[in-house]
Amino acid sequence: MLVKDPRAWQPLRAVLEALEADAPGTLKYVPNQGNAGDALIAAGTWQFFEDCRIAPTFASTRDIVAGDTAIYSGGGNLVPEYDNCRDFLVRCLQVGVARALVLPHSIRGHQDLLRRLDARFTLVCRDLESLARVKATGTRAEVMFAPDMALYIDPQRLFAQCDRYGGLRMWARFARHGQLHTYFGWRMALRRLRPALGGALCVIRADAEATFAEPGDPRRDVPGFYGSQYRFREESDLVSRDLLAFVKSAYFVWTNRLHIGLAAALMGCNVRYLDNAYGKIRALYDAWLSHLPSVRFEGERQRTPKFSLVMGTLGRTEEIGRFLESLKRQDYPAVELVIVDQNPDDRLLPLIEAYRPYFPIERVVSRKGLSRARNAGLRRITGDLVAFPDDDCWYPDGLLSYVASRFELDAGLDGLTGRFVDENGRTEGRWLGRSQVLNRYTVWRGAISFSIFLRRGLVERIGPFDESLGVGAGTAWGAGEETDYLLRGLQADGRIIFDRELVLRHPVKTSTFDEAARERQGRYESGFGRVIRRAGFPAWYFPWVCVRTLIGSLVALFAGRPAQARFKWHSLQSRIRGWRAGADPVA
Repeated sequence: MLVKDPRAWQPLRAVLEALEADAPGTLKYVPNQGNAGDALIAAGTWQFFEDCRIAPTFASTRDIVAGDTAIYSGGGNLVPEYDNCRDFLVRCLQVGVARALVLPHSIRGHQDLLRRLDARFTLVCRDLESLARVKATGTRAEVMFAPDMALYIDPQRLFAQCDRYGGLRMWARFARHGQLHTYFGWRMALRRLRPALGGALCVIRADAEATFAEPGDPRRDVPGFYGSQYRFREESDLVSRDLLAFVKSAYFVWTNRLHIGLAAALMGCNVRYLDNAYGKIRALYDAWLSHLPSVRFEGERQRTPKFSLVMGTLGRTEEIGRFLESLKRQDYPAVELVIVDQNPDDRLLPLIEAYRPYFPIERVVSRKGLSRARNAGLRRITGDLVAFPDDDCWYPDGLLSYVASRFELDAGLDGLTGRFVDENGRTEGRWLGRSQVLNRYTVWRGAISFSIFLRRGLVERIGPFDESLGVGAGTAWGAGEETDYLLRGLQADGRIIFDRELVLRHPVKTSTFDEAARERQGRYESGFGRVIRRAGFPAWYFPWVCVRTLIGSLVALFAGRPAQARFKWHSLQSRIRGWRAGADPVA
């Protein structure tokens, strides 16, 4: 149980026992229909009922009749965004119930309805802000304060209870209520998205309660995968068990889903909360969770890690403005930006001056070459965490807070990498299919320069970028500098994790396979070949990656895609040239 003071439940227990004593065996229970988070509420409620030795019967709002004693489930439903709890109270008033109890809720709005409630009604608030709002309406209902019912869950007891479930009768109940297909679809969806052991899980709302300028992906908004009225206990218990088992393998959970965070906390994970649209998570956190060292609310304390962002740029202005605007929208205050300006003029000065009031910006001038720019910038950094944004990338809202939290929670983490999509959700390249610790064989598919975040200590152990590699180097090796850098980081015993939940924004460059794309890819691949040769990979590795590209070229040719086949063949030739010259010094 996560609640610090077990006596917090006692007033609610006393009310339930009194209701049972007044109407023994006739209590009606209306669950809060909704997503998988509401299943957690229902599961905790059933455990609480069991401990109070009461067994109410399921009812819907329309089943309530005159003289009933009715209980409505807890949740965040008595707010303007939803109708269910409001409809329950209206029904109770219309038919004339004997007693009505609303279990712990976030309550906002509905002042006129609350003023109509009399002494037959008991409203339980799960946060102090709701308690103050309800009392301010002048309602005659009894108003109480108690934790969210999901906080009552004993996971070990829940798992043991679910182990006893089964048989045709139970599955027939799922089928009778139209939930059998939904439940097995839920299980399959969780299996596909299960986080890597010791990895991160990011669940951001994709509904009306979302707060991000870029809302969450509904394909990863886990609670939304299941919906039900939770008409029988086995359903809410099994869905809750599945959700708890799903988050158990994650080391870190970052979310603005209240009950994803509660599930993670129940299973011993580290949680970082963002708020929902109307502040319920912050209010409940302040009331019941702030004492837990594993659960934190973003922005509650001074965050010590400082970011140093090193950006080399040449020939771009509008794109840098987009990046600066995205940096301005970050909710993380400890950041400095070092812009290494390789333009022949002062075109960037107006932009730099416009954004200096929001975060420190230092302009450094260097000779051309991306690796030279980064080395020049690295000599000026003062932060704890170092990143290398491209001059045409941009950061999604909340990204720096997420990255800082990952490093804060894992003292042994030296580096974090992610992937990218463009504004339409497209990407390029073959990214790793799951989050994992990188090694010399997976690093190729687990990082791109602007998605790399490193502790300064590792940066100092690695040393400078190889200035013979990368765009503008004046050599044939037009890429590979970031992979070479990470390989050297791994050789320096750096622990670097690829996190699939870390998604940055960047334009997709290779949307066609024309001559310009082939030339650009040729420069990239020559750098790739040189890095492989110089990094001392086993003798089999380079032939293997070449054969794989050759097969891709042949497959494209036989599939009637000659442009793509030429693109891959040119990539292969350039890679071989880079490998042959890999051991040679720069001319």
